Amino acid sequence: SVIAAASHEDPSSVLSLLKPLLWERRVPGTGDPDYILMHQSVVMWLTSPSGTITETGIHPSPRFGHDSLANVGLEELETDLGIVSPYLVRFLTSHLRAAERSDEIVSRLLFSFAW
Repeated sequence: SVIAAASHEDPSSVLSLLKPLLWERRVPGTGDPDYILMHQSVVMWLTSPSGTITETGIHPSPRFGHDSLANVGLEELETDLGIVSPYLVRFLTSHLRAAERSDEIVSRLLFSFAW
């Protein structure tokens, strides 16, 4: 593999490390395995000179992640289904606090009958 050659590692060890980031498909006609990286950001990370994600400008924001999860949780809570997932019950307040949205714990959850 090109990645294994570039990293001077055994191809099978590189493949096992990258497996969570790959989709496997079979080559038509031969049935041989072929692997595709799930996202272009993985290619940028693997080909960056220092091998760090931050050098490529791709670095996840924990606050953005918490904010996104808080939004999903609040949307779930506001549906008319009256169903609140166990994950939501356990972690929504944590995501709101980590996203610096603690005021919404009181304004949107305190008097919510679904909550």
